[in-house]
Amino acid sequence: MARDYEGKIEVLTVPGQDREEAMQDFVEKYGLTDLVHIPDKDEKVWPHFGVTYRGTWVYIDDDGTVKRELGHLNASQIRTRFDTLIAS
Repeated sequence: MARDYEGKIEVLTVPGQDREEAMQDFVEKYGLTDLVHIPDKDEKVWPHFGVTYRGTWVYIDDDGTVKRELGHLNASQIRTRFDTLIAS
């Protein structure tokens, strides 16, 4: 899906505070190799964006406005969020 939005939106992941090897295992297991993954080794990224729960989506629009959403999203919901972000 990230390829569908290439050049329109950047998708980054910040996995939980676990070993980098565990993150890589997860990435490979679920076929997420086409995304950029930023390990939060110093545990500063999550708090910076107000993330306190694994499964949090953070959207940052062009003017820097940050919005958060908790919980699992299916592919259709993700596309809707991305399309809305692009249109704003």
